[in-house]
Amino acid sequence: MTADTVPPSGATAYERIVEAEVAMEMVNRERTRLQQRIYALEQTDPAEADQLRQVAIKLYYQLRSIDPDSPTHNAAIIASYRGRTGPGCP
Repeated sequence: MTADTVPPSGATAYERIVEAEVAMEMVNRERTRLQQRIYALEQTDPAEADQLRQVAIKLYYQLRSIDPDSPTHNAAIIASYRGRTGPGCP
């Protein structure tokens, strides 16, 4: 299964777990990029770094919301990150 294929509502437990893992990987990649940006801004623009920390908190809670038993929610997360997470990402 890839990010381009969302399992149907009758997906197996394994497919739902894989979909949740894909969603987690996408959010984690975005969090990594954000943390790198925060680190780069800490010395030059502390106000911007603080604003980005608020975004990082939102991403943390988004990561925590991913659950194999919420396939619609996970599919929405995958769709929102598709194309933004860089090469090699599903």
